[in-house]
Amino acid sequence: MYKTFHCEFLRRRKEWFLKFGKASTAMWWTSKGYIPTLEEAVEKLDYLQQNGPSQLVFDFKNKFPEPVIRK
Repeated sequence: MYKTFHCEFLRRRKEWFLKFGKASTAMWWTSKGYIPTLEEAVEKLDYLQQNGPSQLVFDFKNKFPEPVIRK
């Protein structure tokens, strides 16, 4: 996403959107090929808004590295 034309839209988002006052985007690591449900996304966003960024869920300003899975 950061190396595509979408990046320009993210840079200019202040021109089109009002400040929400709390997190409006949540990100988290998943396994390759996994597609999260809408319910999971809402839960993650709610968690982020209530608890702030962590390794469980984070935002664009506070990214966490992909977890290392040991076998």
